[in-house]
Amino acid sequence: MYHPTKNFQIYQIFAANTNLGKTIFSTGLCRSSASKFKNLKKINNNNNNNNNNTNINTKINTNINTKINNNLNPNLNINTNVNPKTYYLKPIQTGYSESSDENFISCFLNSEMIVKTTTLFKYEKPLSPHLAVDKNLIPKDDDVLLATKNHITECAIDASFGGGTLFLETAGGVASPIMSGTLQSEFYRPLRLPTILIGDSNLGGISTTISSFESLRLRGYDIPIILLFDNSQYKNHTFLQNYFQKNFLNQNNNNGINNISIKTIPPPPPPPPSKHSLNKNSDILQLKKYFGELDGEFNNILEILENWHNERFNRLNEMAESSKDAVWWPFTQYEKIDKVNVIDSAYNDFMVIYDNDQNCQSNQNYQGEKKSKNDGIMKEMFDASSSWWTQGLGHGSSKLSLSASYAAGRYGHVLFPECIHEPALSLSQTLLKTVGNNWATRVFFSDNGSTAVEVALKMALQSACKRYFNDQDDEFQKIKILGLYGSYHGDTIGAMDACYPNPFNKLVTWYEPRGKWFQPPRILLKNNVYNLQIPFSNQTIQYPSLSSIFSPKRSISDPVSLIYKNHIKETITRYIIEGNKFGALLFEPIVMGAGGMIFVDPLFQKLLVEFVREWDGWIKYWGDNRNNENNDNDWKGLPIIFDEVFTGFWRLGQLSGANVLGVKPDIATYAKLLTGGLIPLAVTLTSTSIFSTFLGKSKIDSLLHGHSYTAHPIGCMVANTSLEEYENLIKVSNDWKIGRENWNVNKENQFWSMWSKEVVGKISCMENVEGVFALGSLLAIELKDVHNSGYSSEISSTIINQLSNNSDDISILARPLGNVIYLMTSMISNIESIRKMEEKILNCLNKNL
Repeated sequence: MYHPTKNFQIYQIFAANTNLGKTIFSTGLCRSSASKFKNLKKINNNNNNNNNNTNINTKINTNINTKINNNLNPNLNINTNVNPKTYYLKPIQTGYSESSDENFISCFLNSEMIVKTTTLFKYEKPLSPHLAVDKNLIPKDDDVLLATKNHITECAIDASFGGGTLFLETAGGVASPIMSGTLQSEFYRPLRLPTILIGDSNLGGISTTISSFESLRLRGYDIPIILLFDNSQYKNHTFLQNYFQKNFLNQNNNNGINNISIKTIPPPPPPPPSKHSLNKNSDILQLKKYFGELDGEFNNILEILENWHNERFNRLNEMAESSKDAVWWPFTQYEKIDKVNVIDSAYNDFMVIYDNDQNCQSNQNYQGEKKSKNDGIMKEMFDASSSWWTQGLGHGSSKLSLSASYAAGRYGHVLFPECIHEPALSLSQTLLKTVGNNWATRVFFSDNGSTAVEVALKMALQSACKRYFNDQDDEFQKIKILGLYGSYHGDTIGAMDACYPNPFNKLVTWYEPRGKWFQPPRILLKNNVYNLQIPFSNQTIQYPSLSSIFSPKRSISDPVSLIYKNHIKETITRYIIEGNKFGALLFEPIVMGAGGMIFVDPLFQKLLVEFVREWDGWIKYWGDNRNNENNDNDWKGLPIIFDEVFTGFWRLGQLSGANVLGVKPDIATYAKLLTGGLIPLAVTLTSTSIFSTFLGKSKIDSLLHGHSYTAHPIGCMVANTSLEEYENLIKVSNDWKIGRENWNVNKENQFWSMWSKEVVGKISCMENVEGVFALGSLLAIELKDVHNSGYSSEISSTIINQLSNNSDDISILARPLGNVIYLMTSMISNIESIRKMEEKILNCLNKNL
């Protein structure tokens, strides 16, 4: 409720610097807004006065010794008057009470102008908030933001019958800090309110105004208008008008919401030379006259804002239907589209979805009455699919935006073959020291996970063929891979061919399965016990904990070790005797993502790698073309490829799936979290032994693969920043610390999850749940489906829909994966949001027992 609606406009007022007249402009806007409604029936002043201590005029004391209530004011008396209302909010005021912007505005309102004014946090010292606050009483950003959200929500409810307008005035300049030291532009970003920027008409003001605009724009704010005082000497407004018309005029005829208007007003009369009461009264009279003369100017400004606001919501209203005729969504059956999520913006873990669904429970006023179709709402939804598993540092990260902007400004895009730039070199070196530590020596860049797998296959198959087979032999074209049943490596043809026939590939005309696949033993928690299901022996073995499953002692002491070894040997031997030729072992370590979030027994994968590397049957059956030139650093058996597109970079609670598995590959692919969730980029890491395969005198001996935007500087720079941020989270994240403590992480047990161990256990005991597991940021719940399981199952759709409604404290946007419901946090998710999601998940599962 703290986002604008069609009938409730909200604007925040930023300035390029201090003392540029924010409050002057705020006063004029409030007067204009209130005057617009003065011919309507006036709000009942008696009712307003009676509730002055319990409604939205309540002042929140800045001496915060008690926790701010998470709920709205329970005594809030809703005014059911159908006339629009005007509100002014000053979240942070310094120099109080001598300087009070709220009082200033009230002073210059005519008697018929009703504006509800509020100040939340007040400080006596006339300094920047971070200096004015008592160092022992610095409020948390979350508490300040919550108070701001609650107040806006109360205003929205108060105006729910007749609509209204709220103006939020910030303190200082765009980059001025609040009490904690957080920049204002950063602090207010979760609200992303439409912004009125007060420009600087003084000498040097062009620079500060444009810089402030860019700082706000970089963080995703919409700025429909820039206001400043007229200055006939410098005429900054003339330059700014030309600048913004040239650089930001929207040529799209569909809407004009990106256009930037520039408007000026005359400056106020100069203050009196002294603070004598007579002079003060004279000053007040002068200012009242000044504001009265400018009412027409502010009416015009308000009209510009209203037109922009209406165009914005008209566009939002049409987007869902228009998109059905313009775009082709992946993995979407158009005959079954129920609803299109119109994403207005996103920040951290939440998307802001515009919803004008008349059947939506959240789209009703407080009495349950349906709103008009055009009065849709913005609702925040936790991005529980991490936007197809990409989100590492959350949406709208200013650090990533700055990195991307810097690289775009410095390089744009540049050619990569036989060229190097700092972002690519730095990223390569970082990757080799982290996920590639002690095994990889080369980094090959591509654009996405599927392409990275294609590159890996070319590397591996060429290496295997050079060692074992004659490239002139007809059999050269029949080389296959070894893999796991249920795997998924992407949607390009080669990556699809590396997978067993499944719903993703079986209808693709050119698809041809080029491999042999093991049925993997899988693990699920059921009734608080980890069940290991071994398909090839029809056994189920139970384990008490994650640490027991990942224990390195299992390869020696666990009886299933011998079962695995015998099965692997017998199966591969049979494949070879049948005449199959293999060029690689390819799998996703620990968790197979798109195949259904399958938790594979790490011992099986580890023993599979060991057998492939140690078995002498490869040479026995195929020979060896190295002529005794092999050395200890050569890859052994077959090249081992780890597809870490999903599992890499802390997804499973450790740096990589290889780290969790305790095995080093010969080739590995990474994408998704590589860039923190901002921009596509993928890499394929490999060893010297694989790289050496492509050394030769002819160019055709090299790895002939690449794309136009290989190693684009923007992606590389963003990836560098992302990896730095991940490393920093290990040291400073309290949410990570809480998660690790909850799972009793110690030297012997390094396996944990952001999801509560207790809640995961509760889910495992539900009758409608086949099993569950949690690792790192991932929670996967497999539902019982007596009719159909796997990707084609639709049993999870009901629960997915229930998770998305607004009936609880949090709304969750998730995507089904057959009969599996999976939810993912980012690396910056806070425990409070996770706990709210857990409660909602439990409630939804209970409803569907």
